[in-house]
Amino acid sequence: MRALLLSLTMIIGAATGVAYASPAGSDTISVRRAFVEMPGSILDLINQSTRLDMLDYYDADSLWMAPNALEGRSVLKKVTPDFIEVQITDVSTLQIKVLPWKGKGDVVAVCYTIASASASNDSELRFFDASMKELPAKNFLKPLKLKDFFDIPKGSLTSMDEIREMVPFPTIEYNLAADSQDLTARLTVKEYINQDDIKILELFQKPLLHFQWDGKKFEPLK
Repeated sequence: MRALLLSLTMIIGAATGVAYASPAGSDTISVRRAFVEMPGSILDLINQSTRLDMLDYYDADSLWMAPNALEGRSVLKKVTPDFIEVQITDVSTLQIKVLPWKGKGDVVAVCYTIASASASNDSELRFFDASMKELPAKNFLKPLKLKDFFDIPKGSLTSMDEIREMVPFPTIEYNLAADSQDLTARLTVKEYINQDDIKILELFQKPLLHFQWDGKKFEPLK
């Protein structure tokens, strides 16, 4: 039944100019199709037919609080030709960005973020090809280390080893851009670090790391 619904929606989308499907064997994908076909390992709380309905309501300029598997509500926050952001639960958000992959069609970047008042925001980045086959994340963004978020001048009384002791469990919040091919990363650790250590960290911590898509991977902006 779900497969039939998806097929019918793809036909209707083609007739109305709303892109849900790509030609068989295509190496390109629309962000809408990526949202609908997102694997359950990422978007198990919203079933496929509900995702289709969410897009229809969004296109009709209707803010629909869609039911999810936790008996809560999910909502589409933003949809552009190559970007979708959905609030899955009160504490979880999913961003999807379709990027041109030089010589290979499209790559789908997915950012899943857990955020709450009682814990540090923490994100996971994953990447897929146009058939929604998962690809190694390290191929598209060099894994970040704690030292990447700090700039310690030579001769400083504070060392990187001391900062590692202050931040034993670093968490990172990523954000994909809706209106560009940029990515930002922010170290989020203040929720479990004492105030004295926070003051020291703020002396050396970079507020944000910026990355730009070069057609093959995200490269840091200097």
